[in-house]
Parts: sequence; structure tokens; C-alpha cells
Amino acid sequence: MKENNLLQTTLKSKFSLTGLGAFTGKKVTINCYPAKADEGIVFKTEKGKVRADWRNVRESKRHYHTTELALNGSSVTTTEHILSAFYGMGVDNVLIEIDKGFSLPIFDASARFVAQKIKNTGVKHLDTPRRIFTVKEPLIYRQKESFIFLVPGKDFRVHAMIDFPNIIGIQRYSVNLEKTENYLKEISFARTFFSKPIKKESWENYRREFKILSDDYADSDIIVYDEKKFISKLRFKNEPVRHKILDFLGDFALSGRRIKGEIILYKPSHALNREVAKAVGKLID
Repeated sequence: MKENNLLQTTLKSKFSLTGLGAFTGKKVTINCYPAKADEGIVFKTEKGKVRADWRNVRESKRHYHTTELALNGSSVTTTEHILSAFYGMGVDNVLIEIDKGFSLPIFDASARFVAQKIKNTGVKHLDTPRRIFTVKEPLIYRQKESFIFLVPGKDFRVHAMIDFPNIIGIQRYSVNLEKTENYLKEISFARTFFSKPIKKESWENYRREFKILSDDYADSDIIVYDEKKFISKLRFKNEPVRHKILDFLGDFALSGRRIKGEIILYKPSHALNREVAKAVGKLID
């Protein structure tokens, strides 16, 4: 890990972004402010503050699809894409103020808008060492047929593989995330995905939960596919597996730690990602 990566960071200045909440469909603005060392990433809602920490994960009916945080009556949902952007772009401390509601803006179901804003705003180093977890021996975490493997390594690299019994099939991707530019160009653009329902009324059920979805499959920002083809146009041939890396980084940010080592993801999920974040967070608390 390079010397300038050993110090904590924050934003050089404030920035704002406006989008639609995934589960509300309502316009919401986030104002992102520089923060002091050791404050971490904190969400501020109308009801209070919630730190991005594995201890604050809340289980709900949306728990499988996304990551929600709650503390003392304040809650935020769809945190993983925004957290991924800050983690991938190397920002350790930031206050994210949400002007209304609990559902963060989903934008285009990727992290590119937040990542690009961070790039444009700039990141500054603070005079406090980062909390870094160095992988000294192999560690493995499993849930059913999925696993996440942490192994020693000089740089922060992520290797991912997914396997779906449809058009997605087997996809693999590896990326060196020691440089934030790699995150910006190779990961932040990757969007979330799910299969087209067999029945049209099932799509309406999706739309009732994910309020941002279009009336038509092909017009939705989220990647939609069926057994034989992608209905949405892909940004990368292997965009789904890249998005799995994006999700992992957002969930792993809840550990509160940077990592020195390599991570191997096989069919990862939000639940398993959070388990790893919790385990790493507890290892060095």
C-alpha cells in the first residue's frame, strides 16, 4: 500500500446531487460535506444521524435486495451504491445529508454520478492514520454455495465470479483498486440487474416496490434480462459481475476499514458481504 494511502481522507469541499429514491420515486437531494478524521461516513436524515457501520445494519423486507441502516429512529436505505463510490474513490470521512425521507437517490442504479462528483470535487488527506486491515493469512466466509475469500497481497485487488442459469451465465472480472481511477472507469458505471418477470403483472409488483422503474423493461436504468437475451443495452459485456464488485465495496465499507490484500468473490450477496464486513470490523475492534 502506497504511503499516501496510509492517511485518512475527506472531501475538499461540499457537493450536492439530486435523484429519485429507489423505493419512493420521490426527488431527494444529498449534500455531501467534508468531515473530520475518525468520523467515518455518516448519513444525516430529518430524524438524526446514522453512521455507516456494520452494527447499524437493519433487517427488513428489502434486506435481500439492498443494505439498510438504522439508529435511534433514523434510517436510510439503498446505501450500498453511494458507500461504494466513497470507498472506491478513497474517501474515509464524509457527512451525507439527505434532505427528505429515508431512500437515498438511486440515480441510474450504478455509482458513477457520485464517483464522478468525488473526482471533480477532490479528496484531501488528513493527519490521521487510516484503519487498515492487513490480511496475513487466508480467511474464508461462506453462505450456502457462495463464498468470499481474503488472501494476503501487496495491493488491494478484487476478483469476482458469478454463475447464473440464464443469459448472464458465468462471468469473471478482476480489478486492482489501489488506484481510484480504476474504480471510476471500470466499476462505478456498472448497474444492478434482475430478470424480466414471466407475467406482466409481476413487473407491476416490481414497480410498486422499486418506484424508479419505467413502464417498459427496455427503458429502465436497471439491467433487465430474460433467459435468452439482455433487454437493456449493456455498458460492458460483463457488467453484472462488475456490479457485484461495486456492491461488495459498498457493503464492505461498513467494516470501517481499508484492506491490504486480495479478495475473491464467488456468487456474492448483500448478506454475505455484510457478514464479511462485520467479521473484519470485529477482528480489529
